[in-house]
Amino acid sequence: MRVDLKVPFAEKDAAKAAGARWDSNLKVWYVIDPPDLNRFARWVPEVAAFQTAQQSPRAATPKAAPMPLKVSPLAAATVLPDCGCDVPPWEHCEHTAGR
Repeated sequence: MRVDLKVPFAEKDAAKAAGARWDSNLKVWYVIDPPDLNRFARWVPEVAAFQTAQQSPRAATPKAAPMPLKVSPLAAATVLPDCGCDVPPWEHCEHTAGR
């Protein structure tokens, strides 16, 4: 299988030494069925883009802000004020029975 490489001009000698070949018609470096593709990983476009993203400090995914809790107007109307007892606020207790 042929794998096209994205080799910067400054690294062409290193790619050639690793076993890459130059396609003069397409103007691209490539390898065919390499026994070890790891030798060419920095020039494989998908792998190089992934490695660059992993090394970039800006590539770190920022922590998402917590989603705001959506409370329906009906649910907000049924919540009773907290009186301080052990009864959950959505249930009536002796302190909130008259409210």
